[in-house]
Amino acid sequence: MNIMEIAEIKRVVKETQRIKTFILDIDVSAIPGQFVMVWLPDVDEKPMSVSYTCGDMGITILELGDFTRRLCELKVGDKVGIRGPMGRGFKVYGDRLLLVGGGVGMAPLAPLAEDAIKDGKEVTAIIGAITAKELLFVERLEKAGARVFVSTDDGTAGHKGFTTDVLQELLQKETFDQCFTCGPEIMMFKVL
Repeated sequence: MNIMEIAEIKRVVKETQRIKTFILDIDVSAIPGQFVMVWLPDVDEKPMSVSYTCGDMGITILELGDFTRRLCELKVGDKVGIRGPMGRGFKVYGDRLLLVGGGVGMAPLAPLAEDAIKDGKEVTAIIGAITAKELLFVERLEKAGARVFVSTDDGTAGHKGFTTDVLQELLQKETFDQCFTCGPEIMMFKVL
């Protein structure tokens, strides 16, 4: 059973117009792919993917609905309840990894890429969003050493179209040991 701990918000990063990352002052040993339950008093408790696992824990939130709107109103010094980490996390078996992320679905994939690269794995990431202003963690993954392909629905950055278009082209030329995906359900279905 996971006991709730109170975590103070140490830093807030505005990633895009509607996406924020909250770095929390809490000692949680999470691995990529795990999640925590985030509790806002008098509001609700919701599962959130862990987007930073090294050092301070972070969660990355898309403002969509009442809970995330209230969460995105919080500032440095405010507190939230945290239970977890929960879930099994990602298991890496191969040396050549392919990550396909759409929108805020990049949140659990970014720490996976960073950890895999530190372990000597080759990481290729396809990152998609509706528009260039909504792309998440492109620079973070490039800095970590991943090979990154970008896709936007409107063509304002990278390939005009969907991540799955880039995926199809890439798979005609290369093979990978494992593929991880997170994002809109239709995207994940097409990745499979």
